[in-house]
Amino acid sequence: MDSNVSNTETPNDTDSPHTSTQPKPSNRSISPLTKIPLEESEQNPNLRQESYSSIGSSLDGSSRSYREDSAFGTEENDERQPLLVVRSSESVDEIAKDYFSYENNKAFIYTLLALLGLAFFFYLTFQQLDSLVMLAIDTKFHSLSIMDLNNDGLDFHVLGSVSMHYNNIENHFYRFFMKLASIIIGSVIVIPNDAVKLFAALEGRNESLHVLNIYPPDIQVDIANNALTEIDFISKSELVEENIVKFLNTLEDSNKEELVVKLSGIFDSTIESKLFEYSTKNARFYLDYSLNKTDLSPSILLDHLTVQQNPENNTEIEFYSSISMDNKFPINVELESIDWDVYIAGCHKELIKVGEWQSSSLSIQPDNSIEFDINGIVREIPDKLVENCDDNKTVINKMVQDYLQGKATSINISASNSEKNQKTLPRWLLFVLNKSGYKLLVGLPYYEGDISSYIKSYDISTLFVELLSSKSHELFSYALSSNVSMITTFPGIFDIKLNLPRFQSSIAMRDESETIMKGWSNTDNTMNLHRYDDENLLKWDIGVSNFEADNIEPVKLGKLANNLLNGDDIRVPIYLDMILDEIELSMPILTTTLKHLILPRIQLNKPTESINSIDDIIDTLNITVDNIIYVDSSKEELTLMIDCSLLNPTNISIDIPEDNISLQLRYNETIIGSVSATDILIPQTDDYFNMSVYLNLNATTTHGKVMLEMLIGEFISGYEDLYFSVEGTNKSSSSNGLSDFLSQIAINDIRVPNVSFSSQWVENHPQLLEAHPKHQSPFLIDATIHIFSSEIELTLLNPLENAEIAVKVYQAQASYENTKLGHMQPDQYLLIPPGVYKTPRIPFVMDSNIGMDILRKALNGSLRVQVLAVFMANIGEFDLLLLYEGSNLSAAIRW
Repeated sequence: MDSNVSNTETPNDTDSPHTSTQPKPSNRSISPLTKIPLEESEQNPNLRQESYSSIGSSLDGSSRSYREDSAFGTEENDERQPLLVVRSSESVDEIAKDYFSYENNKAFIYTLLALLGLAFFFYLTFQQLDSLVMLAIDTKFHSLSIMDLNNDGLDFHVLGSVSMHYNNIENHFYRFFMKLASIIIGSVIVIPNDAVKLFAALEGRNESLHVLNIYPPDIQVDIANNALTEIDFISKSELVEENIVKFLNTLEDSNKEELVVKLSGIFDSTIESKLFEYSTKNARFYLDYSLNKTDLSPSILLDHLTVQQNPENNTEIEFYSSISMDNKFPINVELESIDWDVYIAGCHKELIKVGEWQSSSLSIQPDNSIEFDINGIVREIPDKLVENCDDNKTVINKMVQDYLQGKATSINISASNSEKNQKTLPRWLLFVLNKSGYKLLVGLPYYEGDISSYIKSYDISTLFVELLSSKSHELFSYALSSNVSMITTFPGIFDIKLNLPRFQSSIAMRDESETIMKGWSNTDNTMNLHRYDDENLLKWDIGVSNFEADNIEPVKLGKLANNLLNGDDIRVPIYLDMILDEIELSMPILTTTLKHLILPRIQLNKPTESINSIDDIIDTLNITVDNIIYVDSSKEELTLMIDCSLLNPTNISIDIPEDNISLQLRYNETIIGSVSATDILIPQTDDYFNMSVYLNLNATTTHGKVMLEMLIGEFISGYEDLYFSVEGTNKSSSSNGLSDFLSQIAINDIRVPNVSFSSQWVENHPQLLEAHPKHQSPFLIDATIHIFSSEIELTLLNPLENAEIAVKVYQAQASYENTKLGHMQPDQYLLIPPGVYKTPRIPFVMDSNIGMDILRKALNGSLRVQVLAVFMANIGEFDLLLLYEGSNLSAAIRW
């Protein structure tokens, strides 16, 4: 017992008054390591003793196990045992080992490892940051406006947006950590340290040119996934002039229509966030910009073009026009008036300066057309433009051909180094505009669509057509000469006298499948062009001589001619192709020869002035019958030759030598005969000319004979509104080609013309010299009724010069105002010799007292009576049963 006490009092620390005097609060003590009651900890004494044995084994001496028992002994109350015991070194080691055990610290270890892993992965992501950002970033420029032009460069107003789309990153690992980093960081501020150097290169070319220095402001960017940051700032920039010019020329020289410009930028910046600050050195960004080459060289439309001679010097040409051109670029700028040099490519692509030009002030708006005025003066045409190139054509020749085909004219423009430009334009802009050589396509006002719609009026002063001996029996050829004046509208004002003292041409008429007619003129033709009274009217005076043509498809040409003659629409599209093979051009400023100009194709539609007034043309022929000669007859046919004098009311001359042309006659859709002529010559003259035609009356069928009798009966009765038709056949000419052409001609509803007779037949009857009046027969001239003897005398005209007409009257009666006066005895036979013939007295029966009273009242006077007669007329072997219904016939009443 004593030894235990002394042992327990051996440590000096137990001398502390606290340990010796403090009462024991409880019979339970707390483990200083486990902080649990000893009763619980001693439930497994073997484990505790085993644990302390290992600690004690690290110390020397047997007293240590005793101290262990004293400190952690039995729970028996011992008032000499202190409540607090200073632990030995063995207890400290044990506590440390337990404190740093894996079981107690594994959560901390996992957390630490996770943080280290995240830091490592963030480090890996950070190493690829530049490339990952370029994959995720989406930068759009909505508008790039030039706010100011100055001698240093441009002030840009930039409107755009920046958004991050981390889903564009294919690697799942990098995509996750970029999203995670964006959530942690939120936003960054990009602070440029110096100018952003912008480089440009054309795809497929290695050379990248430094073209621009840009000074953007600090930009705060939200880097969260799919977050959109609007950009709106004004930035100054400096242009590298020489490289800008070189790059523009590179674009111009490219043969590709679609161009891709590789843009890259190099800049130093500081990136600030709430967690870090990061400095970049030579950071780069890349952008591909696609553009169409036509956007660089847009088409220009000249509106309200005025071309005129300089009033002070007619050898100089002045140009005035309004211009509109497309602008596909987001540029907003105002420019003052600029002096320009205009160049046209020569034979070997060298640029030839033409004229002096000036544009008005203009406003360029993003994606809007640019409109401004331009005026210029051309004092002379450079010699190189009128020199023959390798293809034996001049540059002017090619420009005219392009214009005729509706193509735009390619020109190069550059700002001139004029004193005015040097004062008004920034130095760098003048340098770029002067050195770059901008190419434009200029569209001149042109006849579009249906060219015939531009014709206001035309006048064919002369047209001579002559049929030629055909080169083939299946074709027919002709030659024509003509003088035409034409007034057309022009989409602009052209006030220059243009003269073509000589030109050769070739023409082809074709449908959609083949050529119908082709012709050429190798002799001298002329044309003069000048402005008419109105601002936009032109007058064309064209003279064509000895134009020869071959009709390759006479049937198709005949159908076309038939449509024109009848004023019908052309159902099948017909086109006219014309080539001016050689032209002498004479203008005050220019004299040159143009070759092989292909004119725009013309589609022939319904004629501007329909040829539907053929009746008026026939009436104005003023046909005078000189002779009607009996030629031949049979029971079915009668052939007469008619010599007549007539006028040509048209400006057309026709010559068909050594051929007989015949046309069928129809009445009420029935063939009743034909008319033919040989060696036809219809001159253009103001005087009468003679012509002979053959009239063949045909009655081969009963119906045909009835129709012929009806027509002749109505004609001799003096009916005015008689209509017949003429048509060609496949035997209309000795030439098969001409017959095929005429077989397609059918002119319907031709009014029977008025005729008069020459004075040699009608010395005592001058009324026959004129066209017969309405409802008065040209053949029954007058009548005399003898009341006392009941007889009648008739004065008749037999127009046949060499044959009698035998007439058998079956029935004839006269009336006055619907009152019957009397009638002839039936079956009266008359033989009428050529010329005017007065019949002997023929018995005439008075039918009523009323009729007699009318005749008595008119005694020694005259009445206008109506006559109805049925008679048979024989000429040779040919006979016709005719019905005569004469009205307004003058009848003398005698006693």
